[in-house]
Amino acid sequence: MLQLLLPLLWAGPLAQDKRFTLTVQTPVTVQEGLCVQVACNVSYPQDGWDDSTPAHGYWYREQAGAPDKVLVATNNPSRNVQEETQGRFHLLGDPKTYNCSLDIRDARRTDDGFYTFRVERGSVARYSYRQSKLTVRVTGALQNQTPGGCLGNRTGLSGPGAEVMLVAIAEAAVKTLLLLPCLLVLMQRHLLEALSLCLM
Repeated sequence: MLQLLLPLLWAGPLAQDKRFTLTVQTPVTVQEGLCVQVACNVSYPQDGWDDSTPAHGYWYREQAGAPDKVLVATNNPSRNVQEETQGRFHLLGDPKTYNCSLDIRDARRTDDGFYTFRVERGSVARYSYRQSKLTVRVTGALQNQTPGGCLGNRTGLSGPGAEVMLVAIAEAAVKTLLLLPCLLVLMQRHLLEALSLCLM
């Protein structure tokens, strides 16, 4: 009897509909005051909608100890997002093209937590991807850090790693400029030697 009940239990609310999948980089770590762009792709069945049907996406943050989720970003103009995330959280991707990428700016400690994406398109493609949650970790800010600074990377990295990359690029540029006169002098000497050999 138990063997017959197990498949039914598994097919309950925790079971994932294989027609709906979401791929997102997680966990994502960002320093307080900086920004991060999270790459995300989503799939849903082409059922109950056509190309002209709008697709709406919603990012929700889970609240500890509370059953309700907080809407932090959406492309649906008729829905209001949490006041704390207005102007900081943006749904960069277009769910119509199966893109659910999220942009977080001026990260705050309160942004730390778990996030769930939901898509709504037509009468059938209406699904919350609870099995593929995004984890966001917000770390302490650095000294002399520009609030809201974003280096535009889309790998989920911000802060020291990106700053080190910029410093390395700057150092390489300076070294190239310093070596350029030396190379010109060497080339000039080589040409003069070759010319003198030809005249002999």
